[in-house]
Amino acid sequence: SHYSFLEGAASPRRIARVAAELEIEAVGLCDRSGLYGAVEFIEAATAAGVHPLVGTELELSGGSRLRLLARDRNGYRQLCRAVSAAQLAGVKGQPRVRIPALEDGREGTAPAQAASGGRRQKRATIPPPERPRALRPTAGPFPHGWPGLPSTTLLAEGEPASIDVADLSSCIALAGGPHSTLVDTLVRGDRRAAMRYAERLRECFGIDRVAILLTHHLHPADSWIAAECADMARHTGIPVVASATPVHATAADKPLLDVLTAIRHRTTLDQAAAHGLLLPNCEHRLQPETTLRTRLRAYPEAFEHAARIAAECTVSLDFRDVRFPGFPVPEGETPFSVLYALCQEAVQRKYHPMTRQVAARLQRELEVIEKTGLAEFFLITWDIMRFARENAIPGQGRGSAADSIVAYLLGITRVDPVAHDLLFERFLHEDHQGTPDIDIDFSTDHRERVLQYVYDTYGAERTAMVANVVTFRPRMAIRQVGAAMGFPETIIDQLAKDADGWYAADVDTVLQTAGIGVADGSCRRGDPSRPALSGSPRLPPPLPPRSRGAPPVEPAALPPTASPVGDASNLPWRQFADVLQRIEGTPRHLSIHVGGMLVTGEPLVDVVPVERATMPGRVVVQFDKDDVEDLGLIKMDLLGLRTLSAIAECLDLVEQTTGVRPDLDSLPLDDPDVYDSICKVDTIGLFQIESRAQQQSLWQSQPREFNDLIVQVAIIRPGPIQGDAVNPYLRRRQGLEPVTYPHPKLEPILAETRGVILYQEQILRIVMEVAGYTAGEADRFRRAMNRHRSRLEMDELRDDFIRRCVEHGLDEPVSQQIFKSVAGFAEFGFCKSHAAAFARTAYETAWLRLHYPAHYTCALLNAQPMGFYHPSVLVDDARHHGVRVLPVDVTRSRARCTVEVLDSGLGREGHISACSDSPHRPALPMPLGHDSASAASGTRRGHVSLPSHERASTNFAVRLGFAYVRGLGPAARAACDDAIVAGANGSVAEFWRHTLLPRAAMENLVKVGAFDSVAHGTPRRQLLWGLKEIEESLPPRRRVPKAPMSPEADDAGAAYTMGPPRGSGAIAGTRYGDAPHQPRDLSADPAQPLVELPAPAPHLPPLDERTRVETEYALTEVSTGPHLVTFIRTQLDALGCVPLAAVRDLRNGVRVRVAGLVITRQAPVSARGFRFFTLADGDAHLDLVFRPAVAQRTRRVARHPLLMVDGTLQVVQGRVNVVVQRVTALDRDGRPLPSGSSVPHMAAPQSHDFR
Repeated sequence: SHYSFLEGAASPRRIARVAAELEIEAVGLCDRSGLYGAVEFIEAATAAGVHPLVGTELELSGGSRLRLLARDRNGYRQLCRAVSAAQLAGVKGQPRVRIPALEDGREGTAPAQAASGGRRQKRATIPPPERPRALRPTAGPFPHGWPGLPSTTLLAEGEPASIDVADLSSCIALAGGPHSTLVDTLVRGDRRAAMRYAERLRECFGIDRVAILLTHHLHPADSWIAAECADMARHTGIPVVASATPVHATAADKPLLDVLTAIRHRTTLDQAAAHGLLLPNCEHRLQPETTLRTRLRAYPEAFEHAARIAAECTVSLDFRDVRFPGFPVPEGETPFSVLYALCQEAVQRKYHPMTRQVAARLQRELEVIEKTGLAEFFLITWDIMRFARENAIPGQGRGSAADSIVAYLLGITRVDPVAHDLLFERFLHEDHQGTPDIDIDFSTDHRERVLQYVYDTYGAERTAMVANVVTFRPRMAIRQVGAAMGFPETIIDQLAKDADGWYAADVDTVLQTAGIGVADGSCRRGDPSRPALSGSPRLPPPLPPRSRGAPPVEPAALPPTASPVGDASNLPWRQFADVLQRIEGTPRHLSIHVGGMLVTGEPLVDVVPVERATMPGRVVVQFDKDDVEDLGLIKMDLLGLRTLSAIAECLDLVEQTTGVRPDLDSLPLDDPDVYDSICKVDTIGLFQIESRAQQQSLWQSQPREFNDLIVQVAIIRPGPIQGDAVNPYLRRRQGLEPVTYPHPKLEPILAETRGVILYQEQILRIVMEVAGYTAGEADRFRRAMNRHRSRLEMDELRDDFIRRCVEHGLDEPVSQQIFKSVAGFAEFGFCKSHAAAFARTAYETAWLRLHYPAHYTCALLNAQPMGFYHPSVLVDDARHHGVRVLPVDVTRSRARCTVEVLDSGLGREGHISACSDSPHRPALPMPLGHDSASAASGTRRGHVSLPSHERASTNFAVRLGFAYVRGLGPAARAACDDAIVAGANGSVAEFWRHTLLPRAAMENLVKVGAFDSVAHGTPRRQLLWGLKEIEESLPPRRRVPKAPMSPEADDAGAAYTMGPPRGSGAIAGTRYGDAPHQPRDLSADPAQPLVELPAPAPHLPPLDERTRVETEYALTEVSTGPHLVTFIRTQLDALGCVPLAAVRDLRNGVRVRVAGLVITRQAPVSARGFRFFTLADGDAHLDLVFRPAVAQRTRRVARHPLLMVDGTLQVVQGRVNVVVQRVTALDRDGRPLPSGSSVPHMAAPQSHDFR
């Protein structure tokens, strides 16, 4: 299948469907070196009425392959062990395994090593691809294939894994077919060696566990190969089996297969064909039995043996009996008794006084947990959260787990399910077949510590990360398919850039936007909105790939042709578009799931196959989260959330500067000031409610209590939008339309959301209370809502749902209307418990920003990248809230941004570092609500009384850190901190001698003004002039050995302190697995020159303010000075542009012209072609709405950073938008650019672009 990654062209589901259409009774799936598609295939084949067989195609170290089928569950375990051994013995993408019993003792299995003579030998690389032996011509100069360039991929070293055939006792070996030793040996003309190999197969596996494949793909040599294989089978007594050995499902898949083959070999289709790497016809597909019988009519017994093997092989993949690794409990206790005691102790603490409702709910949940046998699962999760709390790691559960009072009492979640009426059955019920889903967010800075704790507790042999299958997306597909088809690089680059990664455009739209019309066969360059004229220039067919060193082909140099529409010269572009349509969604490679972790009761390799991940020291299973759930295994989502890192650091900064650490766990959720700020749509930097769509809806929803905030978090999602729930809810909340229900039975379910579906829990209640499903039957809807295939799975549930609604008294039209809302919502909907968990975090961020704006801004800047806006927008917003943001300064800055106390009388700053324990390692954040006695004396815990807003805003400032200066990596930032601690920051020369930063890094520090405070009035350009003189006196730099990357290679616990694992804030020595940072030893430096002859700088003009601001944007991406648009305000006024702050005062419907920097772009899938931009000019933001036709017409010009827009103003209930009609790009001086101009280089912050 396509899970052989670039070697197959059809999904397991498609294979099963086509097999059913061809009336094929049994199909065996053997993917290369893996079982990636096994779970999906078994499910799809069973549903289609096809008997599924599970196997794999092992890549042996000699270059051949061996197909193995599992006869039963034990055979499946043996396949898992064999695949895992092969994958772990090699490197990612190069499994290494051998079966010694199948090797001929007279043949070496490893290439002979030439004597090196003491010289260092170059590591071997993967040999270039060769034409398969069965497809080589009998004549011609290059039987192995056209000579190609050697590979640059290093060949995996080390001893391959060795598999004993006794460990494959429940598997059936299939010899013969493509890539097999048997066929290769026959084609090579060594029939005796082929016979010896067949005899070894018989001796190793026995007559009943081996077969020889007979295939026929209409190749000239296929009849001879089949006859030779059948003759050897007769001599050895091995049965023969007929098979099509397909690598694609239908003939229509062949072009895609060819392109995937070229991509896999990193070559073009032409070169792949010359090498003989492409299959010569489309017969390597699923074939009906009649076709195979016609081609292999001389071997009727092959079909009988195939049916016998199919009947023998039955694999059931249900591992619920081994899903728990075992949780240690005291002697005389059981996991349930321990869980019961924990809950009883916590309920008295959290619910005082105890109510009958709480007691009844707790009892019901404990009964369900006992019946489903999930007590261990809850204890395992509780233990992980206990570790996090004891180690000051911020973490909180979310998702459907927040529906459970048991999870709340165990400290897994922070949302009270009783107070918010959350549905426990969304999380767990008596008929639940799998394992409930618990998602836990940890601070991104600390997540690796939690993962390592799980590895250490349950053992690496029982713990691994869940896989994520990376598929071809539009931009990647255009680049790789275009390269494979040999199109000019410049044209492909243009196409890929038009397929913005954040824009879910269909392929035809992308090609037409780039000037290539494929719908009518035309391929034209220019504005796609203009009709093609007869004889207009058209793109020629693809050019042959250029040779090494040749200049790239420029689009302007391509000779125009006047071929009519539909001419054959446009065929390659039509083929290109067709392949792009087919390849989208095809697996490209395997990666690690963002947080999914699998823990098993048996060794992993007995349950799932594993392979190496790209990250050192990590292994990943070959199944994704849906497959793991289908197997009944435990999957824990241990996710990283940067917002928790920001909250934790904000609390640390507040504690360090005020002596008070707010206790967010005891924070009241009814602060009117918080809701006032949210209702004013002042939400930049706030979790979940800062986006353009959230801000637009906040004007209408005006949340005044926590339940309103839960709705607000849930409503701006594709699910409610596609379910047509957003506008009805907002209108009903404002009293603009009455609350209605499709049927009276829905009123108790939908009353809290005014008659519309907003939560997944409501869907389950509709299914159970209106359609009469049991909790177990309704679980199918829960599973469908949580799958990436939700649309397909919901369609399968439609007829049964409508039938059961009618049976329970609803009319069919009403039933269809309800299902339409349910299905539209299900694909991207939120569960209420998930929204409640996020709403609490949103409230806490709003509270912190309201009362501690400087501290919160500092923490946000240190947590980047995150959120909806670029850091420059956060800095501008902080200034609007009265927070001063100060530039980088070698006398005050540290690696990370810090908070400084301002002397209100003198206007001077006093430095308060975020780094309390070491100069370059910020203090470890306390958990939310932490009350440990380890805090500094005098600190008041749990204090939630507030300082005045004026004091919080004006008494503190934010100082930018070295992490925001381009060219300073983790090690350079740590060196800067060392210099500051050592006091070596009195001059440029002293600082450079201590840090030995690269010249480019020092230049950037000078350009952004980091040395202004020690330069004694010397202009920056003059400081730059003097760097050359200082550089000549520096001691030589010594190469620092690279720190070990894997935790196993170092004492991770001793090496770790808080710090981002990667990104702009990473500092050497603070990331998990880093070696501890050691300041540089200056005693070993040579003496400085006795005589220095300074070269006086020529007269250099000082930097003007605009140049300084542009330099800041270019080198730090933020500016502590004026906004860029303020420098061109005069020019914009001359063009008739209204300042954005003044737009709100205009009346609805007027024509308006505005201009500004684009700070966000959005093109949601659910918006049906609409696009949404946000402009900023330093004083205000303004949202732009592009209708589909305008979005398509202005797609290219809208990529410019500085835009002037003409449109119609919309002012509705506080919302202010401009509906765009025309877009003009501006240069840095505010002058309009000619149509079709390329994007100019501007020292401006990049916009954040989203789908």
